[in-house]
Order: sequence, then C-alpha cells, then structure tokens
Amino acid sequence: MKLTIETAINGYILTDGVVGERSVYVTDRPTLAERASAVRSMLYEILEMLGENGSRYDSARVRIVIEPGDKWISPEEAEPIRTNTYTPSGDALTDVLFKPFPK
Repeated sequence: MKLTIETAINGYILTDGVVGERSVYVTDRPTLAERASAVRSMLYEILEMLGENGSRYDSARVRIVIEPGDKWISPEEAEPIRTNTYTPSGDALTDVLFKPFPK
C-alpha cells in the first residue's frame, strides 16, 4: 500500500497509489470547526485504508477527536476587562467594560 497526501491551495489530496483512487478534502472553509472536520475525515479514511479503525470492543483503538485548544476561552467564560478610555476629543469615559473575543 502506498498513500500520498499532497497539499493543495484549498485543502489536501489523498491518493492510494495501488488502486489509483483519489480523495479531495477541502479545508478552505469559513470556520475552524469546518476545517478541522475536513482534516478529521481525511485521517479517518487513512485509518480505514490501513485497517486500523478498530472496534469499540477492542482493548485499544485509535480515535481522532476535535477539541478546543488548551488556551481557548469561550466568550461566555471570558473575564471582562475594565479600563478607562478617552474619546477623540479627550473626554474620559471611565469604567468601560470590554469582553475579549477569541480569534
């Protein structure tokens, strides 16, 4: 078995060198969750080709999980930032509340 993964402008191309079958995974998606889902689909197909997808009754199996980054904070959990801000004319707006939004 020979598997090849090539990067493309908008994703990946997975080629099975023996069968000549190609699969295209588009990761040029609007959200990070959709991009991660496309990569996860490609990795699951590789596991299937290798015959390592396992069973839920096996003592060990490979899983591919999408989870938030260890430093990601949801907007609901973010601590508000209190600061003093000034208008363009120089007037002070005191005790302005900002809530950071994750990138």
